[in-house]
Amino acid sequence: MSQALKGVEARFWKHFAAPALDTHKLPSALEDLATGFESYLKKIAVLRYECDTVKLHGDGINYLGLLHTTLGPLLEGKVAKVNPRDTSIPILNAPVVTFTYRRSNIRETIYDRVRILRNEIHEASQKSVVALLRGDRDPSSQQVLE
Repeated sequence: MSQALKGVEARFWKHFAAPALDTHKLPSALEDLATGFESYLKKIAVLRYECDTVKLHGDGINYLGLLHTTLGPLLEGKVAKVNPRDTSIPILNAPVVTFTYRRSNIRETIYDRVRILRNEIHEASQKSVVALLRGDRDPSSQQVLE
């Protein structure tokens, strides 16, 4: 487990501690960091839920399991469903770490912001990275770094 955490730390320092931030590499750097963090959470889930196969691996009918859950629901402790729109299947809770979106502390705020930023990079290739980092929602406020 400590190797996984060191990997996340190494990804962070590799991409974000450089003297000058290369904005062309920033989207892939954020993706790499989020992927490493997601992998780390899944390793915690394996240790925490090793005896609960439905929560960890799913049942093949209604639930996919924590190992197939994306970062947002993983942070929330919600096991991915086979059909996420099926409201007849109850939400299966399996908290991996203590986390809420209430932003009651700085760590939760950072997790939430990184999750949102990662999703925006995937969904909005026409926006500049700087605009995404600032949290601009209005496309007219885009600025492209030269």
